[in-house]
Amino acid sequence: VFKGDRTAPRLSIHFFVVLLLFVGAVRLVRSDWTSGTTLYGTLEALSSVMAFVSGSLALVRFHSKKQENFLYIGMGFLGTGFLDLFSAVLATGWAGDLTPEEMEGLATWAFTASGAFLSIFLLASWVSWQRSRNKLNVKPVREVTVYLVALLLGVLFFAIFDLFPLTGALRPDQFIRRPAELVPGMLFLLAAIGYLTKGHWRVDAFEHWLVVALLIGVMAHGAYMPFSSQYHDAVFVAAHALKVFGYASVLVGLLASVYVTFRREEEVAESTREANTALAREIDYRRQAERVIQESEERLQGFLDSAHDLIQSVDPQGKFMYVNRAWKDILGYTDEDLEDLTFFEILAPSCRERCR
Repeated sequence: VFKGDRTAPRLSIHFFVVLLLFVGAVRLVRSDWTSGTTLYGTLEALSSVMAFVSGSLALVRFHSKKQENFLYIGMGFLGTGFLDLFSAVLATGWAGDLTPEEMEGLATWAFTASGAFLSIFLLASWVSWQRSRNKLNVKPVREVTVYLVALLLGVLFFAIFDLFPLTGALRPDQFIRRPAELVPGMLFLLAAIGYLTKGHWRVDAFEHWLVVALLIGVMAHGAYMPFSSQYHDAVFVAAHALKVFGYASVLVGLLASVYVTFRREEEVAESTREANTALAREIDYRRQAERVIQESEERLQGFLDSAHDLIQSVDPQGKFMYVNRAWKDILGYTDEDLEDLTFFEILAPSCRERCR
């Protein structure tokens, strides 16, 4: 939304986001506070809704400008929305009677699945931009290919992590209690580094908020969830809350991007209207000028034709360009005669050389 280079304030936001989240992780790891399934289900429901909205907006943005990175971002959020929806349903108890251990395993792997799925597509969006920048004649990826890959990958992640969850999600005897979370954390980190080095966040509101979301994803999967020691403890809940904030950051960026796009289109339309108005005004001026010139020529023609003097106009070769009515009447020539007649032919022979 901002015009010009906003490097300093936006870099400060990036730095303080990481710093505050790191300090918060250190404090929450030592906390004994726990919550219940209601808060967990609410956070997952919010995540699912925001992911669907963000994905839909990103696809609208893609179809309006055909920027390939928005296609990956949109499909990443739509797929993540479905994965988060399962977690929200899981919290309601509709998945059946599950033991606390089974619930904890499903909740943990569901968080890993959605983070891994989203981070893969966000990283792919940066790779898509890098690919198009390095090769001028690169062939764009077909939309249907991205749709199919997202569908197949979403089904695969849902089957592996949700329907048939892996074991060993929690390892309480290790320093990093949930090591699988580091995988999406690393993918988020790679995507964040890519977009930071890309540099468009300095002037583009969407990419600024996308970098904020990527940094939140890095911290959620790298500093919070890996150190959760039990189901619904403080860092577990904070990690799910951070996921909501990360989705919200992308949503803010997309809304800003849509706003900027609409504003630019309106500015272009306004410029076009002004140009058309100026052109119409210029055409009107030209028509008026042509009418004035035509009226002047008609008045001059009438004046010359009504004059009693003999008036003529000839070119350097002596061909008649104009003679008035008195000239023709007195000298006895017609318009047909003037087509072949020259000025020198009507002069006395003694005057012809001097007049030439």
